[in-house]
Amino acid sequence: MATLAGISTVTGSAVNAQENAEALRVVEVLLAAGFVIAAALAAWGASLCVAVTIEQRRRDVAILRTIRMDASATRSLIRSEAWTVGVIACALGIVVGSTGGWASWAVLAGVVGGSYEFVLGQ
Repeated sequence: MATLAGISTVTGSAVNAQENAEALRVVEVLLAAGFVIAAALAAWGASLCVAVTIEQRRRDVAILRTIRMDASATRSLIRSEAWTVGVIACALGIVVGSTGGWASWAVLAGVVGGSYEFVLGQ
C-alpha cells in the first residue's frame, strides 16, 4: 500500500506501474543526457582531429603554396580533407554507436526483465 501525494492509497500493480513509469522517465533523461554528452565529445574529437591534421600538414601546404598553389586550392584541399575525416568518423560512429546501443539495451532489458528483441526496418 502506498500514498500518492498524501491524497489516496494505492495497492498492487498500480504501485508497480507508477514505479516503472518513474524508472522509465529516469532512463529517458539519462539517455538524453548521454546523447548530448556523446555528441559534444564527437564534435570536439572531430574538430581536434582536423586541427591536428592541418597542423601536421603545414609544411606540405607551404610547399604546395611555394609551387604556386593558390589560396582557393589550399582551402579546397583542407575542406576536402575535413569532409573525408568527418564522413569516416560519422560512419564509424553510427556503426559503433548502434552496436553499443543494442548491447546496452540488451543488458538493461536483462536486468529489468524486459524483452530485448531488435526488429530492423520498423
